[in-house]
Amino acid sequence: MSLRQLTDRLDAQDPATPTKLGTLEDGQAPEKGATAFLGRAGSSGTGRAAEADKRAPGTIGHDR
Repeated sequence: MSLRQLTDRLDAQDPATPTKLGTLEDGQAPEKGATAFLGRAGSSGTGRAAEADKRAPGTIGHDR
């Protein structure tokens, strides 16, 4: 993953996700799994991140 791809993914991330993850102690796993723990907070940015990965090679922001 290039730095550009990483920044695209971070830009697409739902701001509620790090806030929700911050409620866990270090090394603590969510009791019912990450999907159940995050609920909508963990899923709303996934479509935007996937779109960033689909850019045509050679276009701005695509380093593959």
